[in-house]
Amino acid sequence: MTRRGSWLAQAIDLLKTHVDHLDQLPNETGILYGLEAAPQLEPAVRDLLRRPEAHVVADEFARLVEARDSLTVEGYREILGQVKAATHQKGRNLFHPIRAALTGRDSGPEMEKLIPLYEEGSRLNLPRKVMSCRERLRAILGSV
Repeated sequence: MTRRGSWLAQAIDLLKTHVDHLDQLPNETGILYGLEAAPQLEPAVRDLLRRPEAHVVADEFARLVEARDSLTVEGYREILGQVKAATHQKGRNLFHPIRAALTGRDSGPEMEKLIPLYEEGSRLNLPRKVMSCRERLRAILGSV
């Protein structure tokens, strides 16, 4: 199987658990593809990222991601610990702003499964652009 085919299989495997019917799958792929350079965020996500404590978490996360060439699952875990220590946030107050800043959504697949899809997808020649974690953070936080 090609890298592109392998990536697509992983994407479908991850997203299929979030749909009840196949006709819902195109909407769910928006978490991978549906982000433009100036995304239109849902009001709940925009409001979350505008809250001072959430904004600090998201900004610190973005700053630490920016310092890396790419984000791995291990790097994500390491950065989470650093953000937790720097912001004194934990649980939902830590994870929710990071999810919103990376995905532009309130909920969705596990971040540890999405991050490799974002990073690998951004390096593949796919019919639609997949932004890397760094690109996604810039676009989402830049639109808040």
